[in-house]
Amino acid sequence: MSRLTKKDITIAELLKVSYQYYKKVDDKAWRAKLDVKSATMVHRNNYTYDRKEKGWKQTGREVRLDFTVRSKPESYKKTDTVSTHIYPVTFLLKDISKGIYSPFKWRTGGYKKILFAKKGMTKQQRLLITNTNIKNGSQLNFFFHIEWVAKQYGLLFGPCRANGAPNIVNKNKEIFFDKTALYIVIKLLIPLLGKDGGKLKKYYKNDDSFNPQEDMKQFK
Repeated sequence: MSRLTKKDITIAELLKVSYQYYKKVDDKAWRAKLDVKSATMVHRNNYTYDRKEKGWKQTGREVRLDFTVRSKPESYKKTDTVSTHIYPVTFLLKDISKGIYSPFKWRTGGYKKILFAKKGMTKQQRLLITNTNIKNGSQLNFFFHIEWVAKQYGLLFGPCRANGAPNIVNKNKEIFFDKTALYIVIKLLIPLLGKDGGKLKKYYKNDDSFNPQEDMKQFK
């Protein structure tokens, strides 16, 4: 696997490393194709359309893009009874003019405390905890495998809730995009931002016409 250092890792660099991980460990690209059904951009910050310049401009230190992703897991045996899993995904780009070559941070899943089953709990109690975590927007693969590692690489957006390194489930401390974030990168960020961050103008004429629920349908 290619080596990454903590300083200024780009989306493109992590994508390359991720595919190396998928090839030798777990194919998240296959899982994303099978499980993830749609994604919608629900918020953007510090990125606005300049009517005079007729182009999109970064207006703050970093650009924040928030998405909601819906999936119906088929690539693994479900242990829950939630029909559709809905997770928030956040990307923070340092320089959006560089598109996918911008240094970034990201987070898959929400901020609510993860619930854990305790010894002696019944099967029904364990199911309730599993379902509650999903309904809270907690993407457990990200939490258990990636969250702590992402923090070490300077890639984690928001607080780290993991108590320590994933010594069992990710003993080599490898960093990669989870399937939910991968879907965002492939289906939304690459088509929208490209290499120079300017492609949004093809889809949004101005702030008043920004309607992610409708405009994002072409990428579902």
